[in-house]
Amino acid sequence: MKIVTIKNARLEQFQGAPGNSIAVDTESHGTDDAELYTEPGNICIPHDNIKGIVIDCGGNNIVIATWDYEFNEPLEKGERLIFSYDANKVLKAKIKLDKNGNIIFNDGTKSAVSHAELNTALQLMITAINANLALKQDASGQTPGTVTLDISGSEVPEVKLP
Repeated sequence: MKIVTIKNARLEQFQGAPGNSIAVDTESHGTDDAELYTEPGNICIPHDNIKGIVIDCGGNNIVIATWDYEFNEPLEKGERLIFSYDANKVLKAKIKLDKNGNIIFNDGTKSAVSHAELNTALQLMITAINANLALKQDASGQTPGTVTLDISGSEVPEVKLP
């Protein structure tokens, strides 16, 4: 087992693996090819110049953990931070799962709403408007009609908070 510096990581089929994996070049007494192992559902391709722990597993080098010493985000016990960088290592997105059960997007600088809750509030507002319109009459004694609002097309499975 040794600590190495990761120099190049990429998604590719690695040395006869049954599918794509994360292959890395490491800098530690020369260049060694290794495969990065992470738990399913928490996969990323790391930036260059982060540290990794490599073990020899039957002649194959396996990176079992990585760490970025430039990481400088406050976390408390039990909290989780998920973030992504662009190619220049500029932070692009961050999701913090805090110890109180809150999900905080990009340090709380942007907000998201629940489609269902927003739709309920808007439909209540439309009902109130229509109730008021029903009391109004034009010059000929006719009521002006009703207002409807359909926001079903605004529901999306992905959220990007700029």
